Amino acid sequence: MDNKGYVYIISNTEYIGLLKIGKSKRNPVIRADQLTRNTGAIGIFKLEWFKEVLSMDIAESYLHFTFRKFHNQKEFFSIDIEKAKLIADSALSTLFELDIKLQTEMSDEEENIREPNIDEIEDMEKILLELEKELSNLEF
Repeated sequence: MDNKGYVYIISNTEYIGLLKIGKSKRNPVIRADQLTRNTGAIGIFKLEWFKEVLSMDIAESYLHFTFRKFHNQKEFFSIDIEKAKLIADSALSTLFELDIKLQTEMSDEEENIREPNIDEIEDMEKILLELEKELSNLEF
């Protein structure tokens, strides 16, 4: 299953202090324009940050988990734009470093059929908790 796409952070001129963290197979600039035109929401959505990723579902879920203490409603989070960019970059860097490590440990045959085991999931949870501690100590 092809899950390549983008994760993004979008602001809106009318929702001051709220950021939308989402995913899209389309270019995020197009997604921001689509949100402005087609959702009936007031204001203009502006792309603030994005990353192209191999698994947009995992990346978006991981970002939502990372930003959970800033959660407002649905995909909206109450956080400063610059702080959100730093946290998102750091979170995805950690996530994909772990992904690369796991892939290099697998043979080519295992890569196509192997599901993550409980130890790997627990390792990822530990890394998430460590990252959360580090992020809570950042001063902005």
